[in-house]
Parts: sequence; C-alpha cells; structure tokens
Amino acid sequence: MLMFDFDGVLIDSVDEVAVSAHNAITGGRATSLDELPGGLTELFRRNRYHGQTAPDIYQLMVWCLDHTDQPDRHLSAEQYERIIKEAKLSSEDR
Repeated sequence: MLMFDFDGVLIDSVDEVAVSAHNAITGGRATSLDELPGGLTELFRRNRYHGQTAPDIYQLMVWCLDHTDQPDRHLSAEQYERIIKEAKLSSEDR
C-alpha cells in the first residue's frame, strides 16, 4: 500500500507547505527552503498553526512575506482573524 501525507499528521510537512504557499503568492518556482527570503520560514513556522484551510494559509503567507524582517513575531488569534478578514482576494480566489 502506498500512502501520502500532506497535512502534517504523520510527518511534519510545514516546510513543503511554506514553499508551496510562497510559490502560490509570488508565482515563483522555489523547490527548497534555501530559496525563500531570509526570515520567512521562521515566521511562517511560528504562525502556521493559525491557518486551517488552504485559503487561510495563502493569506498567512501574504502576511509573512510582508514581515520577513520580524521572524520572531507571533500573531495573536485576534491579529490573525483581522488578517483573514482584510484579505484582498476572496477565499475562492485564494
């Protein structure tokens, strides 16, 4: 039996999620964390738990790209909800 896990239940897939989200936002073709801007991975990892759906992870990455100079920043639940509500694209478009 072949099994794939992309949601982090069996293995930690946050790095792959970060690369994929970065590529979705930027239109890039990064294939590893080394190709992402400095500070981005740390910031995304620190706040990843907030995002529960693909559109929300997309919006989280938009925010992270704007704040790579603050890799230790931690979003409160209220701050995260505001980021989602202020998204320029609809959930469907994200």
